[in-house]
Amino acid sequence: MSRPLAVWIFCTTAIQPFTGSKLASGVTAVLLVLAVLANRRLLASTRVSLALLAYLAWLAMSVFWSVLPGVTASAVLVQLLLVVSGLLVAVGRGRAELLRLFADTSAAFVLLNIALGVFVPSVGRGSQGHYTNIIEGLFADKNLFAFFAVLALGAALCALVEARSSGATSPLDIARPVVAVVGVVLADSATGLSLSLVTVVLVMLLRLIARSKGPVAVPVTGVLVVLGSLTWVVHTQWSAVLGLLGRDATLTGRTRIWYAVTRAIAERPMQGYGWKALWVDGDPTTTRIWSDNYGVPFFHAHDGYLDVTAQLGLVGLALTVLFLGTVLVRGWRSTVDHGSGADMWPVVLVTVMALYNITEATGFTTVNWVLLVALSSALASRRKDRECSSPTPGASSFVSSP
Repeated sequence: MSRPLAVWIFCTTAIQPFTGSKLASGVTAVLLVLAVLANRRLLASTRVSLALLAYLAWLAMSVFWSVLPGVTASAVLVQLLLVVSGLLVAVGRGRAELLRLFADTSAAFVLLNIALGVFVPSVGRGSQGHYTNIIEGLFADKNLFAFFAVLALGAALCALVEARSSGATSPLDIARPVVAVVGVVLADSATGLSLSLVTVVLVMLLRLIARSKGPVAVPVTGVLVVLGSLTWVVHTQWSAVLGLLGRDATLTGRTRIWYAVTRAIAERPMQGYGWKALWVDGDPTTTRIWSDNYGVPFFHAHDGYLDVTAQLGLVGLALTVLFLGTVLVRGWRSTVDHGSGADMWPVVLVTVMALYNITEATGFTTVNWVLLVALSSALASRRKDRECSSPTPGASSFVSSP
C-alpha cells in the first residue's frame, strides 16, 4: 500500500470507520480493491494469526443469531475492511517503518484537528451538552479525539526511543509527543489525561526493562510493585481519585449502564446479540435494555469488555482477548530481546487499549484495530524470518500460530 493511501486509511478510520460520508466510504473501498489487486502476490504470503481468523469467523457467524441480521452483516463487512486495511498497510513494511508512518500521520492529524478547533470552531468544537465549546476536531466527540491523541502520544514516544537509540534525534521527534499532549489537554478528557500519564510511565518502564543487562525478573517485579501500589491507592482512596478525575461515585452514570448491560448479557451469555446489533434506536431489544437505565439511551456500554460480550458473548470476548494477547506477548518478547521503540509499540498499543476500555468502548472498530492487525502481521513475519533462518525452518504459510 502506498504511503498516501495508508495515511488516508489511518485518518478516515480514526474519525469514522467507513460509516460516515458515503463518498469517502466509496472512494476508500475502491482504493482498497485496487490496492489488493496491486499487492495480491505479497498478500498471498502475508501471515495472519489463527487468533485473528478465529475472531473473524465468530464475528461472521454472529449473523445467524443476531437480533438485527442485516445490521450485523453490514458491520462484519466493515470489520473485514479494517482487517484488509491493516494487512495492506503492513505489506512491505517492518514495525519500525509502521511506527514512523503512524507517528508522523497521527501527529499531523492531531495538529489539524486542533487547528480546526481554534480557527473553525463551528466545525472543530463540540456543540452539545457537556461537550459545548470543547475541541474535538473532525471526531464525533471529545473522547474519541482524546483516544486518538493518546495513541499518537504512544507512537510518538516509541518513535523518540527509536530515534535516540540510533543517535539521530530530530526536532520532529521532540515535536510529535508535544503535539499529542496538547491534543489530549484540549480534548478535556479525564480518561485521556489519565492514560497519557500511564503511557509515559509505561514507555519509561519498557525502556528500563530493555536496557537491563540482568534477568528481566527484576524490572518486571518493579513494574508489578508500581502497579500494585497504584491499585492499592485507587482502592483505598476511591472517592478522592474520582474527585481528582472529575467523576462521581457512579462514574458519570456508567455504573447504571453497566447494570443494564450485564442483565442483557445474562440472557445470552455465550453468543451475545450479534455484532453491532445493539444500541440501535427503535429496535425492541435495545429499547428493553435502555429501560434498565431508566429509559435513558446509551450507544455503547462504556466498557469495551461488556460491549464485546453483549455483542459476541463470552466466546467472542475470549477470542478478542486471545488476539490482543498474541500481539502483546510477541511485542513483549521483542522488547526483552531487542528493546527498540518499534519493539515496545505493540505493548504500548495493547496496554492503552486494554485500560481505555475499562470505562470506554473504543478501539475495536477504528484505526486502533487497523494498527493491531498490521502489527500482528509484521510480528508474525519477523517470526517467520527467524524460523526460515534456523537450522530447521518452518513451512511458509498464510496462517501463523496464535
